[in-house]
Amino acid sequence: MTVNLYFIRHGDPDYEHDSLTELGHRQAELTSLALKDIPFDLVFFSPIGRAQVTGRYLTDMIHKEPIVLPFVSEAVAWHAVTMYSEELKRDTWIYQDTSYLQKLKELQNDDNWYDQFPPKFKEGIETINNQIDEWLLTINIKHDRKNKTYTAIGDVPKNIIIFAHEGAGTRFICSILDMNYAYFLTNYPRLDCCSINQFEINCDGKTPIKIIKYNDSKHLKTE
Repeated sequence: MTVNLYFIRHGDPDYEHDSLTELGHRQAELTSLALKDIPFDLVFFSPIGRAQVTGRYLTDMIHKEPIVLPFVSEAVAWHAVTMYSEELKRDTWIYQDTSYLQKLKELQNDDNWYDQFPPKFKEGIETINNQIDEWLLTINIKHDRKNKTYTAIGDVPKNIIIFAHEGAGTRFICSILDMNYAYFLTNYPRLDCCSINQFEINCDGKTPIKIIKYNDSKHLKTE
């Protein structure tokens, strides 16, 4: 049993109104056109407006009612993996501060990298991992993090899509790939607005998850 899991970051944001700019609306429309022929069994939205506005272009096209998924809210990941940046003079994602990013690069092969950061990092990451695994169980997928495999425990959906955010997205993608967060942040590019990220989950209990597309924005390049 194979599940295709898609993750879409929202379109160009209008943060003031928690919506999209004119460009963001066009990106969302182009993304929905690129995905509309995929028979999605389940569509999930972050509870935050800009992700929902993006996803509505697709759900309106395919006449599918979305389900709100609280743990992919930007606010959840923000609490887990942000720090005050002397460089930027504000709280920020750790990958946006060059000194923190350098530190992550040095720790990318250390599974206990979070010991070099405040305790909230380990606690937050474990909480998000648990929320993801609990969600997977609701769609009959058991995630074995020790062996980095997935097993079907019932009928599983064929195609799933999630509309959410960059910060939450990096945590989500890193988690489903069973990848060291420090390694992921220093070796994978940041998620572009409305990029398509597709993962193939073979639910046989032995095959690792596969990246089919990562940060793919070809559908946004029009004449």
